[in-house]
Amino acid sequence: MPIILSAKARLLRRFFCWLNLKIFAKVLQLKSMKSSIIKQAKNQAKIKVQISSEKLKQHFQIVFDKLATTVEIKGFRPGKAPQRMIVEQIGINRFSEEVLNLAVQDTVPAVLKEHSLRPATQPRLTISKWNFNPLNIDGLHELEYELDLDLIPEVKLGDYTKIRVTPNKKLNDFSVSDQEVGIVIEKLQAQSAKLLPLERDAKEGDWAEISFNGKVDKVVKEALTSQAHPVILGQRSLIPGFEENIIGMKKGDTKSFSLKLPNDFREKNLAGKNAEFEVELRDLKEIEKPALDKPFAAKFGHSSIKNLRHAIKKNVAEEKKQRARQALENEALDKALKLFKADIPDGLVSQEAHRRLHDMQANITRQGLQFDKYLASIKKTQEDLENELKPQAKQSIQVGLLLGEVAKREKFDLDDKEVTKKALDYLVEIATK
Repeated sequence: MPIILSAKARLLRRFFCWLNLKIFAKVLQLKSMKSSIIKQAKNQAKIKVQISSEKLKQHFQIVFDKLATTVEIKGFRPGKAPQRMIVEQIGINRFSEEVLNLAVQDTVPAVLKEHSLRPATQPRLTISKWNFNPLNIDGLHELEYELDLDLIPEVKLGDYTKIRVTPNKKLNDFSVSDQEVGIVIEKLQAQSAKLLPLERDAKEGDWAEISFNGKVDKVVKEALTSQAHPVILGQRSLIPGFEENIIGMKKGDTKSFSLKLPNDFREKNLAGKNAEFEVELRDLKEIEKPALDKPFAAKFGHSSIKNLRHAIKKNVAEEKKQRARQALENEALDKALKLFKADIPDGLVSQEAHRRLHDMQANITRQGLQFDKYLASIKKTQEDLENELKPQAKQSIQVGLLLGEVAKREKFDLDDKEVTKKALDYLVEIATK
């Protein structure tokens, strides 16, 4: 007589079948891969990983199924030709590379999970053994690699709830004067201004294009030399006294004059010295600003100058609020960082500095400049810049770890994309109580 199981018994049987499968899969994973920590120091680890021949065969089958349908072999439908013919058609090296990549991608996360390691940077991979022949898939195959890891450091943070910051009264004045609105209006006019040819003498407010060279002790200095250099006379963008010497010149004129270089001149070896300049006024134009009328306001999305002024006043007030908020955040973070300790791995600092350098390069390129020429103009290499960015990079990492620790202690949702901002908001909130 057949045994009839109750619904509960059937459910339990299915559960234990599922559990056995999970355990079996885990056992298979462990057998197909061996890993061991062969070296571990503070915030660093080296792991040795060995992948079994059987596991590599599984990876080969996955790669083969993916690539087999991408080639056409006469007399066979796609993917139906003999395995050896497909491998030879696609190439042994291609198969070997694809299997290696898949094997590493498949096993690295499992290795990190097995040893409960949290890398701070991209693991550095070294292949120590790789024997694989896709033409003899039933043979013995071997993969052994090592992972060098920079680990997320342990964070020690004191009692940040006792931090106190006082809002700056001057920064907390969000009122906006008519003069401040006028300065913004003038900048908007300058953006839309036209340059009109001139035949008269140069005067303050004109746009000029000049070429010049400067000598110190009768030697031309690169830092004092420029060709086709644009300048608006009167804005004092050049060293003191330089623009005053251009006023009164006509287009095509040349002039020589002496100036003492300022004590805070960017080239320290030239600071405070006397320089002899030769200047040519290559071009001169009058800046014609647009009238403050409805068409001008319409360019910025407003129906009248009155509405434009109102919008500018509102934006300037918002900028002041943001600056005040930024000042509070900076002060709170500065005080919190004094309670913070963590050994930041050098690899993590280098990675962040490199990312910042990449962002800088992208910004300069977007401005229409060549990064190589920019480096030449400041007389620095990429390596120089990256090293200069490391202190900022390290502090950025410290702030990130600090806020992460605050979020963790305050039981914020660590998967929330806004968790860092929320932790900073919380820090400022308790510091200004």
